[in-house]
Parts: sequence; structure tokens; C-alpha cells
Amino acid sequence: MNINLNYIEVFCHLGQNLNFSQTARELNTSQPAISRKIKLLEDELGYELFVRSNKTTSLTTKGQAFLDQVLPSFNTISGAIQNKVQKINLKVGSIFEAGEKFLLPALSELHDRKNIGHFDLVFDSAMKLIEKLQAGELDIIMTHIIPTQKSLTAFEVCRDGTYLVGPINEKSSENRKLVTYRKEDLYTEKFLTRSVGKTWRSKFEVIGCVNSHKAMLTLCEIGGLFCVVPSSSFNNSKMLKIYKKKESSHGIYICVRQNYLENRDTKNLILELIDCLK
Repeated sequence: MNINLNYIEVFCHLGQNLNFSQTARELNTSQPAISRKIKLLEDELGYELFVRSNKTTSLTTKGQAFLDQVLPSFNTISGAIQNKVQKINLKVGSIFEAGEKFLLPALSELHDRKNIGHFDLVFDSAMKLIEKLQAGELDIIMTHIIPTQKSLTAFEVCRDGTYLVGPINEKSSENRKLVTYRKEDLYTEKFLTRSVGKTWRSKFEVIGCVNSHKAMLTLCEIGGLFCVVPSSSFNNSKMLKIYKKKESSHGIYICVRQNYLENRDTKNLILELIDCLK
């Protein structure tokens, strides 16, 4: 008798939870697929393993005896496979401050759970991260942009707000000096257009750009400047205050390649990471 090990895996899951829908969720497949594999296993064995009704599922006497025989071996094999998965070198990329605040703790938790052995985390701009992900240089990225490439998939894990911050002792009569993340910063421009009045907006003068929210905030502290940053980047500085805020103004996403999700182990890892982030 040459029984497919996948049938044994399905049987062990179903034999323990006695729920076809739950088994399908656990194995990332459909309920009809679970039913078909159990039927094929029963055909191989020559006897029924489960008694099914509209409301309940239970093991037959022979089904219980078979479970008692195969479950210890199945758990041993599963443990060996899991140990192999633990050694994965996970290549992760992230935008800067959100990665520090959200992603690093999640990766640390996954390591503590022994879902990953170690990880390599790099910080970069959103567009460069997407390019590296598509090229296969990274396995997972965290970004505030949903990729347009059909080969990539994005999962929203949280919402981030936007703050306009500046010096505590700002005088309303003075022209306000503004530092942005990049030249012609649409993120800043859209926020100011939608969140402040025309009189206030007309007094802002962009004096420079720095591609680091931390550096922008430092400039605001030492130079009395204003900047628009994600709420996750604001450090609650005693030298700055929030002048305008918009809660949950944009999403933060975990992005992966489509083919990365085809493997059940890596797909489960992504789901574990998303669970940690949420």
C-alpha cells in the first residue's frame, strides 16, 4: 500500500478538530478538497474513517485506531519540517520609521516563536523596495504604497496618520519655514491643501528637503521649522507641537511576490507576520 502523505496530513488535522471547514482553513485549501482526499484515503484503506452528518463529524472505531497509530509519527515529521523552516534566512525590506516602530517588534516576536531562525532587514525608500522585491532581492517589504505590478500582492496591516508639526512658540505673524522629504513633495502638498486654510498655507516657504523623517524633525527642533510627517515618525518632542493632524490618512502594507505565496510554509509565515503586526 502506497498512501499519499498529504492524505495523512489532512486526516490528522481533521481527526483532531473534527471540522471540515476548520481543516480547510488550517491547510489553506477548500472544503471539497479536504473531503476528496479523505475519500481517497478511505478507498486506499478499505474502510470509513469518519461518520458524517449535517451537523457533526466523528471518527469511526477504525478511524480512531488509525489516528492513534499515525498521529505520533505525523507529529514527529511535522516537527522535523518545522525545524527546517526555522532556519530560513528571511530577507526583509522596509520604509524607515514605520519599519522601526512596527516591523522590528513583529520580526522579533516571530523569532521568539521560532517561526524564523534569523532575518536580514534593510531600510530604503518605498520605490526602491518595490524594485528589489520584484527582482527577488527581498522576500517581504513593508511600505505605504500599494505596488501596481500584477506579480506583487499587498496586505494592509495598519493605518497611519499624518501630522503637521512645528515649534512650540511659533508666532502667527511670521512666515513659516518648511522642510520636506523630497522636492515637489506631493505628500506634504496634499496634506497642507486639505488641512490648513489658504491664509496659513500662503505663509509656508519650503527651504529644503531631507529624505529622513527623523532628520526633518531634528531640523524643526533646532531651526524652528515646520514639517509634515507620518504620525508613526513623530517622537513626541517637548520642543515641537502638532498643529494639524489627520488620523488614519494612509495604509501601511506588507508586500510579497505572488509566487512566494504559492508555497504553503511561506504563505503561513506571511500570515503569522501580518497577525503580529495587527
